[in-house]
Amino acid sequence: MAAANKSLLAATLVIAGILVLGIGYLLLLALNAPGPLDEFRLPDGSIDQMALGKNVYMKNCLACHMAEGQGGPNNVPPLVGSEWLIEDKETPIRIMLGGLVGPITVKGQLYEGGIMARWSHLGDERIAAVLTYTRKSWGNDAEPIGAEEVAALRGSIPPRPWTAERLIEARRND
Repeated sequence: MAAANKSLLAATLVIAGILVLGIGYLLLLALNAPGPLDEFRLPDGSIDQMALGKNVYMKNCLACHMAEGQGGPNNVPPLVGSEWLIEDKETPIRIMLGGLVGPITVKGQLYEGGIMARWSHLGDERIAAVLTYTRKSWGNDAEPIGAEEVAALRGSIPPRPWTAERLIEARRND
C-alpha cells in the first residue's frame, strides 16, 4: 500500500510540474504577444501604417539596423537604398516571414554570415506596417505593403530561413 501511495504521489507531482510549466509558457507567450492595434487606428478605421511601422521598427529592428536604417556593426546590412527591401514587395515579406541566413550583397557590398530571425509572430498588419515604414523612410520611396499581401505569401514560406540565392530564385519564379 505504501508503494502505491508513493507511486501515486510521484505521478501527481509529475503532472503538477507539467501543468506549471505549461501555464508558465502560456503566460510568457501572452506577455510577449503584440498588443491591440487600437492606438494606430485612423478615424476611418484603417491602420496608420507609418506610425505602427515605426513602433514595430523601434521595438524589433533598431538594435541591429540602427535608428536611420544604416545597418550596424557585426555585418548588419543597411535598409537605406537596399535593393532587397525596395525592388519588389515579395522579397522583404519573405525575409520577414522566413528569416535570412548567410552572405548577402547590399548596394554592392558583401555582408557575410549574417542571421536575421523570422518575425512571422508579429502578424500580417505589423509586418506590412514595418515594411511600409522602412520602404518609405530615410530616402527610400517604394510602394507601401498591405497586410493582405503578407497574408498571401505567409502560407508559402518554407520552414527554413531564406538565403540570398533562394530569394533570387523566388524572384525569378514570381
